[in-house]
Parts: sequence; structure tokens; C-alpha cells
Amino acid sequence: MTTPLATFTAALENARTRAEAFDALGAYVAAEIGVKLFTVSTMKLDEKIARRAWTNMPEAYPVSGDKAVERDAFYEEVIDQGRCFIRNTIEEIALVFGDHALIKSLGCGSVLNIPVRIKGQFTGTLNLLDADHYFDPATVERCVALLHVPGIACFLLPE
Repeated sequence: MTTPLATFTAALENARTRAEAFDALGAYVAAEIGVKLFTVSTMKLDEKIARRAWTNMPEAYPVSGDKAVERDAFYEEVIDQGRCFIRNTIEEIALVFGDHALIKSLGCGSVLNIPVRIKGQFTGTLNLLDADHYFDPATVERCVALLHVPGIACFLLPE
């Protein structure tokens, strides 16, 4: 019997691009965690640019062009401190994410952003969203344990 991790690993071994690696990661997230919305963001901090590089909901949340990175609570927690960004209500999300109405319309009310660093440099986030209060401490610990190293591996492939 093949496990989701074995399937992900085989797909990653054959991936030639970061997009293919993110496809494999998306399938792994669906199999292991099953959140409503999963996206991957890349960031170039020297240029203060973020980009949605992968999404499991391309109609609602398409891969997008550049957007400005702003210094806010997300920036402080994720980029400066290297911690996961966890918000468990849409009201908390609305304080930081301007697209909170879209997030709510998708049935999501909580978010977990897992930072990814390569060679000591912040490069992006793995973004998981689901219903209100979904990301309790045990769920956060499980998500990070399952996704941190696979996420780093995906970011190592060329764009």
C-alpha cells in the first residue's frame, strides 16, 4: 500500500520545476490534511514582492502576479520572527488580509501560514485555510511536522 508521503516523494523525485513540485505538495496536503484552501506564496524580500505560486482553487484563488509586501503583524511574526502565522476567526484574519471577504465566502475562517527558509533566507509560505478554529495547537503541530520539510524541498527546485 502506498502512503501519501511515498506518493509525494515519488512525484518530487520526478519533478523538473517548482510548479511540478507544488502540484505534488498540493496532492500530499489534500491526502494528509484536507484543508479547504491550500496555496503557496513566494516572496522576494529584497524587492518587497510576494506572489501566489500555487493554489488548489484556481478559480477563486488563481496563481497571481506580484503584490507588494507590507510590514504588518504577518510580516513581524512570519518573516522577522520565523514563526507560523495562526488566526482562527475571520475577524482576526480581516485585520491582516484584505481579501478576508473572499476567504469567508469559501467557508474559511482560520489560517495557518508556515514560513519556508532556504539557506537562511525567507523565501515563502505554505498557506492553509479552513473553518473557524480549525488550527488548534495539535493541528498546527501536525501540519508543520507533515509539511515543513516537504515544503522546503519544493522550494529548492527551479522556477
